[in-house]
Amino acid sequence: MILPVRAFTTDKHLDYRKWGSQRLELVLVERAGWLGDDEEIERYRPFSDGWEWGYERTRLELKAIVANYGHPVPLFQVSRKAMDALYSGEIFPRALLQGPLCTDPSLEDYCMPVSQNRQARETEELEEVAVYRKAIDAEPPSLLSRSQLQNGKRTEEVKSG
Repeated sequence: MILPVRAFTTDKHLDYRKWGSQRLELVLVERAGWLGDDEEIERYRPFSDGWEWGYERTRLELKAIVANYGHPVPLFQVSRKAMDALYSGEIFPRALLQGPLCTDPSLEDYCMPVSQNRQARETEELEEVAVYRKAIDAEPPSLLSRSQLQNGKRTEEVKSG
C-alpha cells in the first residue's frame, strides 16, 4: 500500500534563484483508524526537520524523493508562523491541510522533464537529481539522512578514535 505524502510550503512559487527563505516540509499520512463510522484518524510522520528550497543539497534530495515516490504530492501553502508551529510541534499537520492547495506549480513539476510534464520547472537540475535518486534507491529516504548525502553520493560515517 502506498501511503500519501503531503507537502507544506511557505512560498507558492518555489524558485531556487529567488532570494529569501522558501521552507518546505514533507509529511507521510497514515490511516490509524476510525472514530465512529465516518471520522478517519490519521497519523502524520514528518520526513525530516524540513527543507530550504534555496539550499541546493536539500532541494536536490527533496526532488529525488518526490521523483522516486512516483505519485502526486499535494503542496499546501502555509504562513511562516504556521510552519514554525509545525516544526515546534505546536500545531498538528491536519490543521494545515485545510489551507490553500497549490496545483500550479505542483511539487512533481520540479522533478520531471518537459517530455513528461509540460509544466516542468528547474529542469536544468534533473541530471543532479538523477544522482540523488540512485543514492535513494540504494537506501530508502526514511533511513537516509541529509548528512549521509554529499554531492549526490552516500558517505560513510567517520568514527573518531
